[in-house]
Amino acid sequence: MQRIYTDTSVFGGYYDDEFSEHTIPFFEKLAANEFVLLYSSVTEDELGNAPENVKELVNNIKKLNTEFLEISEEAIDLATDYITEKVVGKTSFADCLHIAIATINHADFLVSWNFKHIVNVQRIRGYNSINIKKVINNLKYEHQENSKIMKTTDKKFDAVKFMRQQRDKLSGKLSKMTKKEILEYFKHSGKEVVRPNA
Repeated sequence: MQRIYTDTSVFGGYYDDEFSEHTIPFFEKLAANEFVLLYSSVTEDELGNAPENVKELVNNIKKLNTEFLEISEEAIDLATDYITEKVVGKTSFADCLHIAIATINHADFLVSWNFKHIVNVQRIRGYNSINIKKVINNLKYEHQENSKIMKTTDKKFDAVKFMRQQRDKLSGKLSKMTKKEILEYFKHSGKEVVRPNA
C-alpha cells in the first residue's frame, strides 16, 4: 500500500474553496483505506493553531490509516543540508523538515499545496540532488496540475496562508535552536495534540 506524507496545507485545503475540489476526494480515498497517511510531529505542531474544523478533520482520521513520524537527528541534518546547499533559505527550515522526514521514512509521495517551497520543480530538483549525494531515495511530489494557477479570491479560509504563517513561526523558533533543542521541542511542545485518533 502506498505511504503518502501529507503536509499541513492539505489538511487546511479541505476547507479552502481553492483546493477543496481535489482535497476532499484525497481524504475520501484515505477513509476507503486506499493508502496510508504519513503524519509528522512537525505537522502536528503546525496544526496546533488550526481552526477547529481542521483539527476535527485530523482527529477523525482513523489511526489504522496513519503512521506517525517523529522528528529525528537524521531529519534535522538533512533539512540543514537543504538550507546549506541553498535549495531554500533559512526561513524555510520547517518546509525542509517536512521533506526530510518524508524522505528518510521512504514516503512514496509527498502531497502539498505549497507551490513556493515544496511542490516546485526547481526546489524538487534541489532536494533530490541532495538526496542523491546522500544516497537517499528521491521523493515524488504530488499536486493537481490545474491547481498550479493560484486564484485570487475572497476566501473563508486560506489553507496555504495559514500553513505559511505557522511554518514561518516554527522556522523562526527552530532556526535559533541546536539539534538537541529541536528534538526536545517536538517531544514537549506543550501544544494541543492534533493527531488522527478515530
